[in-house]
Order: sequence, then structure tokens, then C-alpha cells
Amino acid sequence: MNGTFAYCQTLKSVPDIPDTVQDMGSAFKFCNKLKKFPGIPASVTSLYYTFTWCHSLTDISCTIPSTITNMTNTFSHINGAYGTITINKNPNAWNECFAESGADGPGIILTGTCTKLEEIAATGQYVTVQ
Repeated sequence: MNGTFAYCQTLKSVPDIPDTVQDMGSAFKFCNKLKKFPGIPASVTSLYYTFTWCHSLTDISCTIPSTITNMTNTFSHINGAYGTITINKNPNAWNECFAESGADGPGIILTGTCTKLEEIAATGQYVTVQ
């Protein structure tokens, strides 16, 4: 699914994502009108740049699958982002995961058993660990 809808300026919602998808890298990058997304399938390993620059997204609450390896820039540059994200596995990469996100929302909360939550939260100014 890598890059499937990237730069689609008219996409407002996402159809259900098949359970077999592993790579969602850049899938919705720059989809400025995207308002919500369905759950992330348990098989996904890469969320590299998946929702970056999706300015219309607000509630980004979700559970990151235990198969995750890459969360680089996953939720970056989404000013109105807020919600609780559960991460139960340490990804290998998370650079700028929440860069410049959450400034206009009530905040982003990370929870779960991942031992890197503090480091992942540090990628964004409006991200806290619970």
C-alpha cells in the first residue's frame, strides 16, 4: 500500500484497509482533506510517513500493531492532531514521528508497553506519556 493515496487532495476518508497489508509507508502523505482513518491492520510493519501533512486529521487515536518496525514521520505536521495512541512494541525507527503535530489540539497521549515511549514522545512538542 506504499504511496497508494499519497498527494490525493480530495480524499476525505479511507476505505477499510485489508488485514494483509504490511507496508503503509507514505500511503496518505499530503492528503490534506483526510479527516479520519480506520484502524491500522495487525500485520503492518511500516508506517513511514503514512499520515504526514494530513492537515484535516484530528483524532488520531489508534493502536500501533505489535508488528511495527518503522514509525518515522508517521503523524508529523498535523497541527490539530490529538488522541491516545497505544504502542506495545519498540519500533526500530521513529524519527520525527510527531514533529510539528498537536499544536492546535488538546494533546497527544502515548500509552502501552513499549519501552521507548518517552523517546517517541520527545519527537513532538505536544506529546505526553501516560
